[in-house]
Amino acid sequence: MYAGGTYEPTQRELSLLYGVSVSSINRATQLSAEQRPAVAAEQAKLPAPVARPLALPKPNGNGNLMDDATLFVIVRNAGVDKVLSIAAQVDQAAHH
Repeated sequence: MYAGGTYEPTQRELSLLYGVSVSSINRATQLSAEQRPAVAAEQAKLPAPVARPLALPKPNGNGNLMDDATLFVIVRNAGVDKVLSIAAQVDQAAHH
């Protein structure tokens, strides 16, 4: 990506360049200034990845899987076009 006329590689490009996972690059970018030199010199390890839940939340009692605020965040992160495409696929599968 270009920012102010300088090239900034994506995390994917950095992972390919250094032969590590995108997750490792992501964790490295979250290190403090004090932690970076030790990790770079292989004197310290990257922090373990944060476990993320893989399932949707349980229904909230009124038949909905999630509240509007949660759904808003999901749509914002995934993008409207992708969400609409998937919604159309779900609708089509429900009618077949």
